[in-house]
Amino acid sequence: MSNKFVFGQRSMHNQKDNHNNTFYFAKVDSTIDESDGGTIRARIKGLDDHIINATELPSAFPLLQKFFHVTPKVGETVMVFIPDSANPYADRVYIGPIISQPQQLYYDKHFYTSRAMMGSGFVGPQAAPSTIPENLGVHPKKEDVALQGRDNADIILRKNEVVIRAGKFVSTKKKDEIKTFNKENPAYIQLKHDVTIEETKQNSVKGTVANVVASKINLLTHEDGSPRFRLNDQNEQITEDEILNILENAHPLAFGDLLVQYIKLQREAFINHVHPYHGKKPQDLSGSEDIDKYLEFDIDSILSKNIRIN
Repeated sequence: MSNKFVFGQRSMHNQKDNHNNTFYFAKVDSTIDESDGGTIRARIKGLDDHIINATELPSAFPLLQKFFHVTPKVGETVMVFIPDSANPYADRVYIGPIISQPQQLYYDKHFYTSRAMMGSGFVGPQAAPSTIPENLGVHPKKEDVALQGRDNADIILRKNEVVIRAGKFVSTKKKDEIKTFNKENPAYIQLKHDVTIEETKQNSVKGTVANVVASKINLLTHEDGSPRFRLNDQNEQITEDEILNILENAHPLAFGDLLVQYIKLQREAFINHVHPYHGKKPQDLSGSEDIDKYLEFDIDSILSKNIRIN
């Protein structure tokens, strides 16, 4: 029987059928962690009511291994495990935060709504994002394996494909609203294996493809770069100010096909020209007007406006 409308949470001390529980839903009160062990302090209703100061709550150690990093926010819900129910203030471990639905990834702050997908929850879930056409593509598919960030980035592993994304949804939405897929300017790296890279009359040639997509793309090196840029900021790797510096001062990449076209025109103009006499403009002997094409060529069109290197 569902108890979606039963409010409150039983105390481990005032319910005969509840005193042997090994895990409890708890609200995060503090994430202060002096030893960088990933510990938090979470309040269990009915057990920790007498503890006023959050710093006096027993710390809880994460069940999640250090290879994957996420820290619950103050106000979010976690599941706390107490190995020894006779000594609930000794060792505690936790898993969480408990996030009810993907639109709540940024911060599922309500103790009740975070459990909306559970039979023991007090409220029902919101609309499923997958039922909203504009949301298609924002979140991983059921068959995907993914690492989702709190906000607007993720890593998705699919069959023969890896996608690293930032800006996957329109950022003007409120944090807890169902998101709209960003069709304007997402940044992503897509690695694909076993895709067609050449089509011939006889067969299709399969191979691998790496796609790098963004409004601006910088290909930078630490060593022997000219000019040199600060690429080792301890907080951001590359700060926004340095990004602006890079976009202004790094070398624009040349379009190879246009550069070759220009060089060919230059060669043909050099080989096939004559001067009627001293001081006169050259004339094209071939009749193909290579000299005029060479002189009229827009040299700046060779340079990319959006890809820079050093």
